[in-house]
Amino acid sequence: MGCVVKKILVVDDDAVFLTLLERTLQELGTVVTAPSAEEALLTLRSTPIDLIVTDMHMGKMSGAELAKIVKTSRYRDTNVILQTGDYGVESAYADAILHKPVERDDLLNTARQLLFPPQNIA
Repeated sequence: MGCVVKKILVVDDDAVFLTLLERTLQELGTVVTAPSAEEALLTLRSTPIDLIVTDMHMGKMSGAELAKIVKTSRYRDTNVILQTGDYGVESAYADAILHKPVERDDLLNTARQLLFPPQNIA
C-alpha cells in the first residue's frame, strides 16, 4: 500500500516565520505557503489541503477569520492550527490553538495528530 503525502498550507504575513514554518513542517508532507489569508483561500480553491497552519494577526483578514471561512465551507474537513501571541484566544473554528513562541516539537506533534489521527481498529 502506497503512502499518501499530506499537503500543508502555511499562512503568515511575516516572510521569516513563513520560511521557518515551511522548513519545520516539511518532514510531515508537502508544504505550500501564502503571505495572507486572502492568498490562502485562492490556494485552497486550486490545491487540496489537509492542514492549514495560520498566524492570527495578519493584514486585512485574521487567521481566525480564515479558519471560520474554511470550517463553514466545502473545505470544512481541512484541519486548522491557529498560532497567536495573545492568550485567552478562543476559536470554535480552529482544530488547535498554539501560543507563541511555539516550540518546534509542539507544532510538529499537534500537526502530526491532526494529519495522522489514530485509526480505530475493530
